Amino acid sequence: MVEGMNSLMVGINHLRSTGPQPGPDGKVDKKDMRLWDACNQFESIMTSLILKTGLQSAKEMGKVEGEESDQGSETYQEIANEQMANFMGRQGLLGLGKMLYNNVKQSQNAMTQGQEDGQPQQTDL
Repeated sequence: MVEGMNSLMVGINHLRSTGPQPGPDGKVDKKDMRLWDACNQFESIMTSLILKTGLQSAKEMGKVEGEESDQGSETYQEIANEQMANFMGRQGLLGLGKMLYNNVKQSQNAMTQGQEDGQPQQTDL
C-alpha cells in the first residue's frame, strides 16, 4: 500500500510545475508569467465547477424527503468548496493549467517560427 501511495505522489508531483523557465538572460518573461497565471486560474475555475457539480449531485442523492436545508451551512460549505477548488487549481493537481500553458506556448512558438521562416501563419486551434 505504501508503494502505491509513493507512486501516486510521484505522479502528482510530476503534474506540478514551477511555471515558466528563465531565458538565457536568467529572467522569466512577464508574458509567460501572465499566461501561466491565467492557465492556473482557468484550472481553478474548472476545478470549482467540477467540485460544485459533484457535491451538488451527492447532496441531492443523499437528501431525505421533507428535510429542510440550513442556508448558513450551505453558504459556509460553498465558500469552503470554493477555497478548496482554488487551492487545488493553484497547486495544479489536475494538470489542466500546465497542459493548457504548454499547448499555448507550443502554438505561439510555431507561429513565431513560421513568421521567421516567411511562411503563412496556420493555427490548429
